[in-house]
Parts: sequence; C-alpha cells; structure tokens
Amino acid sequence: MLPFGVMNSLAACGGFPKRYPHWKWGMGYEQISKRDADGVGRIYEMVVNTDPVCAYLQEINTVTDQKLVMAHVYGHADFLKNNFYFSTTNRKMLDEMVNHATRIRRYALSIIRDEAYYFAPQAATKIINEGWTSYWQSHLMTHHFCQASEIVH
Repeated sequence: MLPFGVMNSLAACGGFPKRYPHWKWGMGYEQISKRDADGVGRIYEMVVNTDPVCAYLQEINTVTDQKLVMAHVYGHADFLKNNFYFSTTNRKMLDEMVNHATRIRRYALSIIRDEAYYFAPQAATKIINEGWTSYWQSHLMTHHFCQASEIVH
C-alpha cells in the first residue's frame, strides 16, 4: 500500500520504480497529480505484469475499497498470466529496467564527467586567460595592426 504521491510517481513511470532518468516521468507525474486533484481520475491500484505479478494499492482506500481492489487485481493477474497476447511478455522486465537504468546512469555520468573535464581548465583559468588575451590584443593592435593615429584621437 502506497501513499498518494508515491503511487502517482510509480504510475508516471509505468509502474516500475527503477527507470532511467527522463523528463517525461516528471511530466507524467504532474499530469496524473493534476487529474487526481481535479477529481477527474484517481488511481486505486496499479498492476505490473511481472512474475510474480506486482500490485500497488492506494493506502487511502477504505477497507472495503481495498478488498474490492484486491479482487480486481486478481482478475488483472489472471488475465496477464493466461492471455495469449501476453504469452511472450518478458515477466522479468523489472530486473531488465533496473539494469537499463543502471547502464544509462553510468553512461550519462561518463558524458557529464567528460564534459566536466573539458570545461574544468576553462573555469580554472578564466581570469588569467582574459588577462593573457588582453595582453596579446594590446600588443598586436599597437605594434602590428594599427598606427598610433588610429588608436589615439
């Protein structure tokens, strides 16, 4: 049983708690939360086609609602397990998604690290770089590119 915010967060990620980081999960969360706040739709349960089937229930459901929802979840679980269209579904997808998320995070961190290493010297030498540039700008303008009459009025 989950609180409102956690249930909406899981629903935004398709019911899988470990997903790769993406802006669309946050956008989905906002849409689901707004829908619930406006009274247009409320999530009573969420069923994920894994082995064993994973079901999430809202903790704010009444006891009678929970019983009704559990019976409903049983129907989903039976359908997912026995329907032909789901016969080729990878029921270990939760593990797959955790692995995907881990690989994507590592890859994203390696990209961030590479870019940080590129920009680190620029950040560390910004002031001296501008000073050095000013020296060469002044030297080239006064000794090679311009006559004194072009600079001093």
